[in-house]
Amino acid sequence: SLKGQSISIAVIKLIGTAGPALAFYKYPVDLAGSKLLAFMFVTIFIFDLIYLACLILVKQGKLFVSNEELIVQDQS
Repeated sequence: SLKGQSISIAVIKLIGTAGPALAFYKYPVDLAGSKLLAFMFVTIFIFDLIYLACLILVKQGKLFVSNEELIVQDQS
């Protein structure tokens, strides 16, 4: 169910993740160069992209989600 979820919210969350990551690199502080923070920023950004892609596919009817499984519609 997409109740309470929207593509615009997913995009804003993606921007909200990218903003601090870019600021971290543009305005370095004592933690600049931290491999853990770089890993976290990239990983969260990738999960945000996956979340956005899944929302788009569900809205287009190409991806279905039941209680226990993910179903991808075959286009052939």
